[in-house]
Amino acid sequence: MGRRLSLLTGLALVMASAVAQADEPAVSSLGAGEEVGQDGLPLPAELRCLAETIYFEANRSNPEGQRAVGHVVLNRVADERFPSTICAVVRQGADRAPACQFHWYCDGRSDVPDEPDAWWNSVKAAWAVLANPQDDPTNGALFFHNDSVSPGWSRRLERTVRIGAHTYYR
Repeated sequence: MGRRLSLLTGLALVMASAVAQADEPAVSSLGAGEEVGQDGLPLPAELRCLAETIYFEANRSNPEGQRAVGHVVLNRVADERFPSTICAVVRQGADRAPACQFHWYCDGRSDVPDEPDAWWNSVKAAWAVLANPQDDPTNGALFFHNDSVSPGWSRRLERTVRIGAHTYYR
């Protein structure tokens, strides 16, 4: 996926096996900015941004659907038309409401995860995506939407796949 993701992938490979094998939630608190992993260290900011996006966009999805949402974020990081970090991709457009790229980030509701099991699943999905960026079930998608809506922009793009309640496009 290119040079932009090599550092994130390297970090993920070092930690992913321990996180993926853990039985307990990786957070001691769900308060904003307070999450710590099982080793007592804070979750890396880029991991947190990816996990939050998975949580708020797909926490009711199956693991493949959760990873698919994460891959859209990584696909954008790898694409020169988008910002070069996960957090910057997630926050893109926040200063130009209603231009947010991810609805959850600008919907005016709390951005603090309040379901510990769903949050833990989102953290694990984020690690899985970072550890295996080449294993992309979306086939390079840069956009997605929940199937409960039909945005006008989707007609101008190539549909790549439907996974769970989301349809993906490039």
